[in-house]
Amino acid sequence: LSGRTLDLRDPKGFPPPADELPFARALRGESVFQEEWSYTPRNRSGSIVLLISAAPFHDKEGTIIGVVLSLRDITAARRMELRQKRLHNRVEKERTLLQAILGQMPVGVIITETTGRLVMANNQAESIVGCTFKGPHLVNEFHGLGVHPDGRPVDQQECPLARSLRHGEVVTNQELILHRDNGTQAAISCSSAPVLDSRGRIMAAVLMFMDITERKQAERELLDIRSELEERVRIRTLELEGANMAKDEFLANMSHEIRTPMSGILGMTEIILQRDLSQELHADLSIIRDSTRSMLTLLNDLLDLSRIGKGSLDLRTTDFELSEVIDSLVRPFELLAMDKGLTFGVFLDQELPVRVHGDPDRLGQVLKNLLQNAFKFTEDGGVRLRISKQSETRNGTVLLFSVSDTGIGITRRNQAKLFTPFTQLDHSRSKRYGGSGLGLAICRQLVRLMGGEIRVESRKGAGATFRFTVLFKKVRERQEELKVENPLCLADLPPLSILLAEDNLVNRLFLRRALTSAGHRVTEAENGKEALEQLQLESFDCVLMDVQMPVMDGIRATKKIRTMRQRRFSPRIPIIALTAYAMKGDREKFLDAGMNGYVPKPVDFSELARTIQYVMK
Repeated sequence: LSGRTLDLRDPKGFPPPADELPFARALRGESVFQEEWSYTPRNRSGSIVLLISAAPFHDKEGTIIGVVLSLRDITAARRMELRQKRLHNRVEKERTLLQAILGQMPVGVIITETTGRLVMANNQAESIVGCTFKGPHLVNEFHGLGVHPDGRPVDQQECPLARSLRHGEVVTNQELILHRDNGTQAAISCSSAPVLDSRGRIMAAVLMFMDITERKQAERELLDIRSELEERVRIRTLELEGANMAKDEFLANMSHEIRTPMSGILGMTEIILQRDLSQELHADLSIIRDSTRSMLTLLNDLLDLSRIGKGSLDLRTTDFELSEVIDSLVRPFELLAMDKGLTFGVFLDQELPVRVHGDPDRLGQVLKNLLQNAFKFTEDGGVRLRISKQSETRNGTVLLFSVSDTGIGITRRNQAKLFTPFTQLDHSRSKRYGGSGLGLAICRQLVRLMGGEIRVESRKGAGATFRFTVLFKKVRERQEELKVENPLCLADLPPLSILLAEDNLVNRLFLRRALTSAGHRVTEAENGKEALEQLQLESFDCVLMDVQMPVMDGIRATKKIRTMRQRRFSPRIPIIALTAYAMKGDREKFLDAGMNGYVPKPVDFSELARTIQYVMK
């Protein structure tokens, strides 16, 4: 057997000299033990790896007479080793790449096996934690560093790594506080997930965490700022609420203080106008009456604006005939048109519904304001009012109202200011047209309350057209015929014995004269205490009770009347509040106090008659 026959080659693939072959060396007396040689059989394309051992064989005299040769095929083992080596090299390469990637990540990353042995940890992880991870007890080592944000220790079962390794949980953004070896603390946000093999078994876990200390500090600072701002807002809100209460109280008091003398002026003027007067004196008193009514309109506008600002202006809806509202509205303007030499046309489309459901008073207020402005700013030509049906829905009908004039017109620049409160387009010292600047602002709010919008079309010197829509709901009850009631007068009531409790001398004077001239007997009291005394002395059919009076006000007096034990009068005697208070809720407050009716000042005699008739039923 020769090496050439076997075609042996050394591990590097080179054929050796013949005297270097294992059996040649053994023939020379050398022992060869498990040397690796490659061999390529003739009938195979690839080589095999042999593990060869050789030893000389001696006769009795010690002469080498042969060689003992041992051959073992280790090709498969070497191929496995080569495959493992390549795999190892590949893993090491990927590990190096992964370490390079993890080293650049801004978060800490730790990978551990199920035994807790560390597979990998990047520099950021060690930097955040403040220590170097080592040993097979990383899970215990890591969980012992942290506590919950509220200071509670983290149980080992709550550690994100342990939850993923032992239970396969995916943990997201668990916040912990780390205690570093140098005595500092760090707030961290942790997320972890298990790594599964092909069979779905947990083989490792990945923990990622980031330092959120600065973020938490910023959040605390923001919370402090927010708390401070909320406290400032709370204090400011209280201040504004106090200011609003003071404003409301001021408006209520001013309403009372203004309405009280106005009531006296209007009342006395109406009484005097009923006498036989000269034409000149009658005209002068009419001017006083109309001027006082203008002041009352301004006061009502201010109160309406206050209610609108508070969102407390309510509509009082009812079924009504549209034509009646329009007829009563346009009569005064027909006379005004004649005085100014203007034309005044009213056009109602045939498709208009006869009756609608809405607030006739507020509708009349808007139309009256628009018509007043149209006549005010028109010297030549005329004014036109047109009403048409715009659309109809399930809920009701939308009507379009249009007021046009041929007056001075409005520039495009000034049109944007029209509906702003307290804004007047005439800023000259002469104030030719006057006005408070409240009317159109209130009109816009009232129209919106009635489910519509208002707009203006105009050019300077070419007149103006104001259009607005109103949504009227369907009529609740159909009535075949509406009863038209004439205004009720105090003289239409049966003769009554009336107790008048009023501290204002002028108001007592004109009320007494109006009532006595209508055939009623009137007894006066200057305050609530005197009213109680008069009730003990004689019998009355009803009481007219002013609300604000010295010594004892009307509310206290009413409560006394209703609850007084020792009395000589009926506790159910009708009591009507006479008051200059006209804010929202005043009427309800007076009725809750035990009063039966409410008449605001300045007193309208027709309304007073209707209220007396109502409470005497």
